[in-house]
Amino acid sequence: MSDLFDYKTAQTESDIPALSKITVREYDCQNQKSQPVKTTWYADHMGSGAVGRTTGAIGKLTTSVSGTSTAALMKVACGL
Repeated sequence: MSDLFDYKTAQTESDIPALSKITVREYDCQNQKSQPVKTTWYADHMGSGAVGRTTGAIGKLTTSVSGTSTAALMKVACGL
């Protein structure tokens, strides 16, 4: 599942300002874990503008911490 975060003020990722990011995330619903497969930071709002940076992490499933945005997204993805 993909998620988009749109920021009111620029966030800095590796010294590159970004106003939004899109993350493709993999969910293991049975074990309540997830991992970002690919995250891309954008210069403008709503995933537009120049790409500032793209990262990925395969094989790093982690348990979602209660109360975080990742935990809320897991509920949606897994139908919890």
